[in-house]
Amino acid sequence: MVKPTPPSSVEIGAALIAEVQQAGRFLRIPDPNDAKRARYRWAFDAARQCAPEGYHLKYSGRAKGDFFLGLLRITGEDDTEWNRIRLARSRVITDVEDVIAVVVADHSAFEISDEALVCSRSCDSLPSRPSPDTGRSRCPRSAGR
Repeated sequence: MVKPTPPSSVEIGAALIAEVQQAGRFLRIPDPNDAKRARYRWAFDAARQCAPEGYHLKYSGRAKGDFFLGLLRITGEDDTEWNRIRLARSRVITDVEDVIAVVVADHSAFEISDEALVCSRSCDSLPSRPSPDTGRSRCPRSAGR
């Protein structure tokens, strides 16, 4: 039995460039797992050599959140759009524990009840009270109690 030959890095890079072009030169991969994120970073390294003339490839989202790839014109015409995407990505927190940590650390931008802050620190210390709207626990950590 003949084993199939794995694709070369040039083929992988060209395929990623095609995927980004098909997406309209800005590709978003929603919150990939660590393995998928690593594969995209590896493909990005291969794709940098395959960018069409007059373009370069950039990415954002190395460690967490959504992963973005941008095929930008080297003239700088796309820099504003890329910065908008990159900065918006850095303001989005997808992990519930990270959201709670940010709010507990500095909740000055929000009106948060003392009960909610206590709950964010230790939901186990509060009785589970159902929401009048849904009938379910108000605290996501105490679901099922």
